[in-house]
Amino acid sequence: MCFTNSSIVDENSQIVRASRLEKERRRDLSQRDVVSGLVPPTNTIMMRNIIQDAYATFPNIVNGDILISALLAEHGQAGYIGDVTACYRIHPQGLWSSQSLKFQMVHYLRTYLVLLDRFKDKYEDILLQAIGSGYENLLACYQK
Repeated sequence: MCFTNSSIVDENSQIVRASRLEKERRRDLSQRDVVSGLVPPTNTIMMRNIIQDAYATFPNIVNGDILISALLAEHGQAGYIGDVTACYRIHPQGLWSSQSLKFQMVHYLRTYLVLLDRFKDKYEDILLQAIGSGYENLLACYQK
């Protein structure tokens, strides 16, 4: 897979941020990087169709960006191309951003539990830390 940078625009197509990627993400990414949370912007990814069967075994994953990138990175690093080729639109009706923080945390945890099951032998330390943080955040949602 390869990926590029993107800008962020609002509902009026005004640029909010010229770059969606922090400097640390403007480079080729390994699978370890992706599992650690340095996920390429999904709207800029170009890939070979090599994970269709693997991804189909995870029907209950709502936010599949990290899972898709982690599965693709099993086949080699994600190559970064230093151009801005897309825009990410933020608006109140966004499929993810319009959801409650509780909903987001539950689905974050589901995704990371699937990642732990799939990549436990390689990245158990990273994934357990992410899952622990996810449960802490979910608990904070319930305490509010």
